[in-house]
Amino acid sequence: MKMPRFLRFMPSAALALTVVTSGCGHYPSYLKSHSDIWLTSKGETLINVSRLPLDQFPKLAKFHQVSEVDFDGGATDDKLKALAQIGFTNLSEVVLTDCPLVTDKGIEYLSAVSSIRGLGLRGTSITERSVATFAMMSGLEDVNIEGSTNVTLNGLVALARSDTLTDISFSGAALTQDDMLRIIGAVRHVTRIDIVDPTDGRLDAPALREAARAKNIKLYVVRNRVCSPL
Repeated sequence: MKMPRFLRFMPSAALALTVVTSGCGHYPSYLKSHSDIWLTSKGETLINVSRLPLDQFPKLAKFHQVSEVDFDGGATDDKLKALAQIGFTNLSEVVLTDCPLVTDKGIEYLSAVSSIRGLGLRGTSITERSVATFAMMSGLEDVNIEGSTNVTLNGLVALARSDTLTDISFSGAALTQDDMLRIIGAVRHVTRIDIVDPTDGRLDAPALREAARAKNIKLYVVRNRVCSPL
């Protein structure tokens, strides 16, 4: 069973607690050293490498079935380069929660991994340049850029115009009604938009729902990690 979308891009520590209490999926194996890698089954599919030293990344090739790699504040562009060079063919999700050292260069490295379907980029330092990189990742479907404040409204509009993305998430605190209508109006292929922590009273929900309905888009609001329809 696929993990609910709003859970997949949570920090791994919070995710571990959630899956244990809800019975959904399993929590990641935390790999902090060569010893951790050696002791973990090669069949592991979900790993957290936030504290793994850069020189140990080549040893991750052991986990040839891995489908998700999580970083909670511990990613750098160099680590993403090392990850991309391993040659994973089943890696579909990379979660870079609260990783301000990740820039557009790191996303360029990840773009070489053709199996990636989802990127969690909450709190990174990416810009519109990464939005252009997303467009070159033909298999990419799901992107969360919540809290990545270097992406402007123009970047969000460009994200909405993607020909491959179906699901996008972004912070809503600074967005006005006109901003949201512009983003919705730009949509080509997106079918779901999550607006994270919008400012109360700033958005006209009925008008946004109508605009979204005209383009077959489902709108959701995420507050305190709880997701609900707009």
